[in-house]
Amino acid sequence: MKLASEAELQQNLDPGSRGETFAGWLADRIGRRVAFLAMLVQGAVFLTARIYSESHLWVWILGLGWGFGLLGFWAPSVVLTAEVFPTRIRGVANGVVCAIDFFVGLGSDRRWR
Repeated sequence: MKLASEAELQQNLDPGSRGETFAGWLADRIGRRVAFLAMLVQGAVFLTARIYSESHLWVWILGLGWGFGLLGFWAPSVVLTAEVFPTRIRGVANGVVCAIDFFVGLGSDRRWR
């Protein structure tokens, strides 16, 4: 299994930081639930398109959109976890949710090619 290079990870994390900011702004404007679902759908659409892309250029371009959606989804999921779980286990719950999100989200993208 080839590990992702720093450049490949940076490609997905730079737009992701913009996605987190956009998701926060969107949640303030139209509500957290709608923002959560919008970023989830957006990330799924770009990841699906990226899987079926034919050229390296499209893989790279669609990876930018996928990174935007993934981390835009990740930020509201951490807030939601903090609100759902009781204070005594909130830290553990956030750690588990972030670990699942990281291994399912970033890990699955590296195995399909």
